[in-house]
Amino acid sequence: MKLLLLATVLVMTATVAFAAVEDEVKDADMQWAAAAKAGDTAKLEKLLSNDLIYTHATGIIDDKATYIEKLKSKRQKYDGIVHSNVRVKVFGGDTAILTARMRMHGTNQAGPFDDQLLLIHVWVKVNGAWQLAAHQTTKLQ
Repeated sequence: MKLLLLATVLVMTATVAFAAVEDEVKDADMQWAAAAKAGDTAKLEKLLSNDLIYTHATGIIDDKATYIEKLKSKRQKYDGIVHSNVRVKVFGGDTAILTARMRMHGTNQAGPFDDQLLLIHVWVKVNGAWQLAAHQTTKLQ
């Protein structure tokens, strides 16, 4: 009986812990969206991994430096970034994959865009803080 009670407590504790991590990752993703929309490159310096792979729906791939430079120069400008159907899967407590539907609109080097997308973000915990390590979007028809 004690073993069953202990197992139940451990499962519940793990479930609560993963839910808390999921909330942390969702919050980090909302911070990324707000910083990208605002062009807040100081915030993005903290949120983006130094090893970032940022794959746009256009097929263009940026690293951290080129992505931030595009935002600074306004060659990439977001007027809106709206998430829906957000899901998070946690792996080992320090890696998480966030998926969502997303509407992104603004301007880039090709001109104005207004895209409905599927999003995959890979978040990793580095020195106690969540950082975006990979971004991939796919346009929906």
